[in-house]
Order: sequence, then C-alpha cells, then structure tokens
Amino acid sequence: SKIQTEAEVDVRRAELERAFRKYGGARGVTCIVPTNTTFAFVEMENERMADLAMAEMSTKYKINRARWSRH
Repeated sequence: SKIQTEAEVDVRRAELERAFRKYGGARGVTCIVPTNTTFAFVEMENERMADLAMAEMSTKYKINRARWSRH
C-alpha cells in the first residue's frame, strides 16, 4: 500500500533495514522510502551483495534492480 505519513516511512524504513541488514556488508544498508509511493530503494555496499539479496529476498519482496552506481 502507499506510504503516506512520516510515521509510515519510518516503519517501512526500519522493516527494510532489518530485512536486508545481512546483505549490507561493513557499511550496512541505506533505505530511501519516498512518501505517496508503493516502492523504496535499498542500497548495498557492492554488486555481489545486491545480487545475493535479490536472489534470496525475491520471495518476500518484489525486487528490481533500478541501477548500479558508484559513489
């Protein structure tokens, strides 16, 4: 469902951070949850960990690779 309030954003962010924590590596994961949407972004430390997360978590979440970027 759409996330519409800041409280819902905080709950969804915490849920995603807990779920994807083991894939984050030394830096952990970064979750971006926009309001008035049904999606979120989860950033991993490296592409290998992102691939592993996509393979293992695809039964729980609808996962797509939006893009790969290096910061």
